[in-house]
Amino acid sequence: MIGAAVRALVEGATDPGGGAYAAQLEQLLAEGVEVFACGNTLSTFNLNPDQLTFGVETVPVGLAALTALQLEHGYAYLKL
Repeated sequence: MIGAAVRALVEGATDPGGGAYAAQLEQLLAEGVEVFACGNTLSTFNLNPDQLTFGVETVPVGLAALTALQLEHGYAYLKL
C-alpha cells in the first residue's frame, strides 16, 4: 500500500465503524493475498515496519515494486 491507506496496516487500526483492520487483513492473508507496505510511505508517516499487522511485508519503494510485479508476474493493482 502507498499513501495514507498504509495507516490501515498499523496494528490496532480501526475502520470508521470501529472494526479492526487487522481482522480483515488476517482473513486476506489466510487466503494467500500478499500485502505490501511502501517503505517510503512508512517514513513519510513516521511509521516503522514493527508497527504493522503481522504478515504485512514491506518494500523499499511501493511503485517500483508494483511495476515489477505487474510486468514480470501479471499482478494487478487494486485501488480501494
